[in-house]
Amino acid sequence: MIRVLDALKGEPWKFTHRVIGHGVIYSTCNTNEILNIAQETCFESFFVIKNEYAEIVGCVYDMKYDLHWLILRQFRGNGYLRSALRNAILPFIFKHLHRTKQTIRILAPENNAFYKKSSKVARCVGFRRVSRKTTIIQGVGEYHHFSVTGKNFFSKFCKIVDNN
Repeated sequence: MIRVLDALKGEPWKFTHRVIGHGVIYSTCNTNEILNIAQETCFESFFVIKNEYAEIVGCVYDMKYDLHWLILRQFRGNGYLRSALRNAILPFIFKHLHRTKQTIRILAPENNAFYKKSSKVARCVGFRRVSRKTTIIQGVGEYHHFSVTGKNFFSKFCKIVDNN
């Protein structure tokens, strides 16, 4: 994910950008050159998160069935991710990408120093743990599943206004 952020700085023409909220940009890849930049799964679409000074502070990779997020170390703990998910990313996913439910997986606490913080952010934006549902990835560990429906999200955060 960090390589994608670096690529954004150097060659923004490779992406189509759409501002979807204050400090949040939805980006889709325009070229095959960057699709395997992480040497794993294709970074076809993702959300770039910027702070009040227009600095890139992180991104959320949209795998459709899962969201992966990364906030750069020096910007963690400032509420950028929570605000972006609640005010821009999840409303965009439900309204404009027409999903009825979004799931995420978080690496279990025994293998993840950030489990507590990641699951707290997830719960703050409406995700709930899917009881007992886990995925084990060989060599990585066990992942816990969380999900939120569009209906539950909007009923909890109905004060959010769609600016698009």
